[in-house]
Amino acid sequence: MGVSSAQDDQHTQLIEENTISQCIFSYGSFPYAFHYNVLKDLSTGNKPFIKAVDYEEIIPDTNQNRGLKGNLLFNVEYNCWREDSDPTDRLLPIGAYNWDPTWCPGGGHLKSDEIPETMFYQAVNSIEEGNYQEAESGFKQIIAEYPENKYAQASLKGLFGLNPALQDTNYTIVKAYYDSLAMNPGDSLLGKTAEWLSIHCNIRDKQYQQAINSLDSIIINPGTLEDSVFALIDLSYVFNEANDSSGLKVALVTKHPEVIPESNMKYVMQRKEWIELLLISDNSSALGSITENELDEDLKPGKISSIHPNPSSSNFSIDYSLNKKGLISLSILSSSGQTLVEIQKGVLEKGEYQEMISDLELSIGIYFIKLSIDKIIIDAGKLIIIK
Repeated sequence: MGVSSAQDDQHTQLIEENTISQCIFSYGSFPYAFHYNVLKDLSTGNKPFIKAVDYEEIIPDTNQNRGLKGNLLFNVEYNCWREDSDPTDRLLPIGAYNWDPTWCPGGGHLKSDEIPETMFYQAVNSIEEGNYQEAESGFKQIIAEYPENKYAQASLKGLFGLNPALQDTNYTIVKAYYDSLAMNPGDSLLGKTAEWLSIHCNIRDKQYQQAINSLDSIIINPGTLEDSVFALIDLSYVFNEANDSSGLKVALVTKHPEVIPESNMKYVMQRKEWIELLLISDNSSALGSITENELDEDLKPGKISSIHPNPSSSNFSIDYSLNKKGLISLSILSSSGQTLVEIQKGVLEKGEYQEMISDLELSIGIYFIKLSIDKIIIDAGKLIIIK
């Protein structure tokens, strides 16, 4: 049994080369627990392994001649596999062990999703115990070591919620941290999450114009529909949040003034309309006989394939596909969610379709195209109008 709190290889049991067979066990002598050890290959010699001998005793006999029943699995979880010591081929006989989740000293080279989950809830417990700096370190460690894990995103949000305990009402430090992660977000969900949280730091610090500029950029950029919708929601929220009595709201400038809410009630109603654009129903009773497989991305009841050209000056086409027969309608909505045009197509069969739109008097801005089957929203897309 090694040391679970080890910070480097030398602080726990280190098994190198395995030239003297440190990890060979018989069925009768296999340890109850073999955890928190480092198996490491330092040369081109023999790779470290864990080997059980007397195979007749270890591998279950299908004829049950030796009285073994079921799958016999030795537990060697929570060990560290470094360099070439791959547990998938260094546990002999192959298939006779439970080895995942894995563990490594100081949190390095961790492989199992269970480890960042454990680290995340340790950080949450630190908050409950008032150890705020310890929680901050825990969140940042998860982000650094597991950037593509869902608990890295949760940790980013955890830092945002933790900030008042660390910095009171000032979000400058955590914003700089988010900005460092969002420099080149690309397709990285972590980078995009950091970008959004950086904007919300500006909102919390009442740097409203900076937040508005960032949100305007996201709305205009031909990114995902979801990005644009959430940016519209946040943009409306900024103007709803700004204090009228200070005169600040009057001084704020956006490229999308149509989304500025006239009241808190108007903001709430707008937000509801926008969120509905993102809802793709999986209600089989409402849509008729949809099989479970039809809920897959390529087998949804229908989808908008493309809107082109996009951006457009006035004339454009909507390509859409149907995977089931139904009553079809296409709607063009303003950026605030107001229905401007509704095109009833009647009952259409399964297949590919195109709708040509021309001579619509649409001003410069963002619009949404909504596809409905049997009066239920199935898909939506974003349209940018330029002149």
